[in-house]
Amino acid sequence: MLLLLLLLGINVFFAWRYAPLDIDPDFALFNMAGQVGSWYGKDFVDCKSPLVHIWFWLLSKLSNSLYGVRFIHYYLTGLPGIVYYWITGDFIGALAFVVLVHSGHLYAFHGNVGDIPAGLILIALAVESPWIAVGLFLLAVLYEPKLFVAFAPWVYLNGLLTYSGAYMAIGIVAAAAIWYYKHRWWDWLVEANITVPAKMNENRKGLYPWFPQFTTVSIFYLGAWVVAAFVSGAEILFLLPGLIYLVFIFFGHVVRPNHLLPLIPFIAASGLMPGLAIGLAAVDFISSGLYIGDIWNRFYPGLRTVIRASRITGEYLKNKKGDLWVNSMFSEIYIWAKKPVKYNMTEQVEINACVPRRRERMKVLLGKNPPRFVVDQPGSGLVFDNRGYNLIAENNYFKVYELMR
Repeated sequence: MLLLLLLLGINVFFAWRYAPLDIDPDFALFNMAGQVGSWYGKDFVDCKSPLVHIWFWLLSKLSNSLYGVRFIHYYLTGLPGIVYYWITGDFIGALAFVVLVHSGHLYAFHGNVGDIPAGLILIALAVESPWIAVGLFLLAVLYEPKLFVAFAPWVYLNGLLTYSGAYMAIGIVAAAAIWYYKHRWWDWLVEANITVPAKMNENRKGLYPWFPQFTTVSIFYLGAWVVAAFVSGAEILFLLPGLIYLVFIFFGHVVRPNHLLPLIPFIAASGLMPGLAIGLAAVDFISSGLYIGDIWNRFYPGLRTVIRASRITGEYLKNKKGDLWVNSMFSEIYIWAKKPVKYNMTEQVEINACVPRRRERMKVLLGKNPPRFVVDQPGSGLVFDNRGYNLIAENNYFKVYELMR
């Protein structure tokens, strides 16, 4: 009972520390439906699975505040560690999972699509029922499609082809039904999950240096846990699905720390030596300043000041009547302003360059129906013609304009 309370305490601590943080553009995009009523596909385009957006929309039904949504989310992302402990009795593995899935070194506080799949996979590795295990792993793949490269070898190595085939047959029927009955939904799904990612991958060639600093630090950090797993006696075949996923994501030309989160369950369930796991968990907390202080400034200082400015800008517009267009990648301004997305897209970095048809349609709609308020970040997005607008506020990053009456 004391060990269980310790795990729950660590989990609650992370949720308490992360819930009040300023949000980034990715987290904002995931929460558009729940916070401002703008929907994936219909009102904007993303390069993620719809399950990500549905998840946060469901959380918004439990709490109407952004703080509440974030607290519940971070509490639930650590909860699979407690479930794993209840199933297996492996406290060390559960501890490793709870610490790693919340680690600042892996940007767990940043908008990501790796924490929920990590929990689903951990439980899949622990349960005895093959139907439940394969179902949970497939759900993780639906949440983060890149994980299919880990799912396929895991299924093969564990002799679960029959179960996965049954689920995939159901999936094919469901996909065919969406295509036939909801063709517009199908087009949005293809755009977000195939067209945009492929175009982003093409555009990234030469954009990022080989192993930028954020990739190097995260690989070094998680690499220590992988080495600990091998030293503890983990078999290469057990870790292989996660390692194949790691190799695969490098083809995306950029590996950010939060992309490594799906490797966590394979490490946590590998039978870590208590001394190694506790030691690495202690290093995590100590090197993170016990997670006291400014989390953004410690782990991701490049975004610290601009996301603070975006919050100030959005809250300035919150109680002002009128629609809003944000000419910037910092889409969290919509969230803080409590105003829906206009013109069927946001200026999300990289994504905006992959949807030329939406961009052209946005320009037409912008000209026909100019918004009352515009937040402009000079040098990003489109070149905003401010004729007919008054400048009503500005800071180091953003200018706020209001349409002349």
